[in-house]
Amino acid sequence: MAKNKIYKSDSGREQIISYYSEILEHWPVEHDRYFINTQYGKTHVIDSGRGNGEAVFMIHGSSSNSATWMGDVRTWSSKYRTIAIDIPGEPGLSEENRIPLTGNDFAEWLDAIARNLGFKKISIIGMSLGGWCALKYATCFPEKLDKLVLIVPAGLARQRAGFVWKALFLAMTGDAGIDKIQKLIFGGVNVPTEALDFGNLVARHFNPITEPIPVFTDQELGKIKCPVQYFAGMKDPLLNTKKSAERLKKAIPDARINLFPERGHVIIDQGANIYQILRNGKDTNRG
Repeated sequence: MAKNKIYKSDSGREQIISYYSEILEHWPVEHDRYFINTQYGKTHVIDSGRGNGEAVFMIHGSSSNSATWMGDVRTWSSKYRTIAIDIPGEPGLSEENRIPLTGNDFAEWLDAIARNLGFKKISIIGMSLGGWCALKYATCFPEKLDKLVLIVPAGLARQRAGFVWKALFLAMTGDAGIDKIQKLIFGGVNVPTEALDFGNLVARHFNPITEPIPVFTDQELGKIKCPVQYFAGMKDPLLNTKKSAERLKKAIPDARINLFPERGHVIIDQGANIYQILRNGKDTNRG
């Protein structure tokens, strides 16, 4: 695991962890919180719902944590056992050292969690970096995946490298620059004040991943056999949505593509639709 320092200061780390812990006190459904020991260190999970025993892993994006799912977990956990996972090396409660992006380490980490919990097959909802992680698992363990829901996933086309450096520069200019980053990422979508406040806190005190996210080959994507749903905004400043959608459709012809012309890198109002996808394998918007 990469031993890089993910927080800019101990004080900043304490502020982020304290804020996140406070948010988790308001998790909207009955749940258990615990740590799972893996070969990559401790992983913090939030285990909600029991349903019929089917498991849905929920994996957030970079510079974020499992608070991402608080608006949707009530809907999804009404039928499924939902496992929200804090990615190591991100501003959550898991191990602070990062899992290498090269190789199959991320897939093996997820598989260790699934085996620890006794799941032989899972569905995954992954956002951004979490979507890349879900794709990595799907290419390494296709037989263990039931359904795959990708929300603005990385790994289907090269990132817009200029945005990363622009964001780092803006972050150094203070609160005004951080506000500009937020506006670029959210793309005009109205988000809860708590999410904006946390995003500002992370931008001030957290060192995000700056290395390029590896892009999957056509051969790798062709290994995926389960139903796949893709959600993305056409005005995403981080990812090339058009190329991503085209590559996914070429590699997996049955993949269902859901594009939002006026959205950026945040798609936050598809919880009910995703619930129907998990139940029926298709989205209600497209029948």
